[in-house]
Amino acid sequence: MARAGGEAIRLQAERLFRAAAPSLADMPQGNATWVISAEALQAWADAARPGERRTYARAPSMGLPRHEAGVRIARQLFDDGLVTLVQQRINAEVTDYIAVRLDRNGRPAPQLRLAQPVPPMPASDEAAMMMAILRRIAAAKRVCPTNRELGRMVGGLTPDQAAYLLRKLVTAGRIRIDSYDRGGRVITITATGKRTARPA
Repeated sequence: MARAGGEAIRLQAERLFRAAAPSLADMPQGNATWVISAEALQAWADAARPGERRTYARAPSMGLPRHEAGVRIARQLFDDGLVTLVQQRINAEVTDYIAVRLDRNGRPAPQLRLAQPVPPMPASDEAAMMMAILRRIAAAKRVCPTNRELGRMVGGLTPDQAAYLLRKLVTAGRIRIDSYDRGGRVITITATGKRTARPA
């Protein structure tokens, strides 16, 4: 019964999302912007399985309207560790903004390949996302992921891009990194003193 009830909730959320979202062919292709409703995105996130993804906005590249309720809900879901947010370029002018549902450990489905972000190197949004991820990992006292894993959690960054982000956060005084000869590292959040677990 519980399984049937869960499937009914998923179907209801899917209907709500599809009713609020135009087809891909009908979405804006130029300077126009489309953002899903906050209600529809929240319903999808509540019912989605890890690894499932939904486009929550389409907008001119680097022109996401952050004041829109749907965008604010996407950011809140990210801050709560329920989704990771990625970007996928449609053409030279238009970008899709996508939410990917995470599991209880803050990971998408195994071997899921996330879309590549638009900026060639991390921008301020990626730095904020990286910082939020590190805060959650430190608060949970988990071992710090590798650069490859962190890059995927932020949204499809390469290991080198993730390393660049970490260096930016160190330079800004937001984190401290202690590396060990036998491999692994501990990251300390300077504002709170919380640290990731020491690798075994």
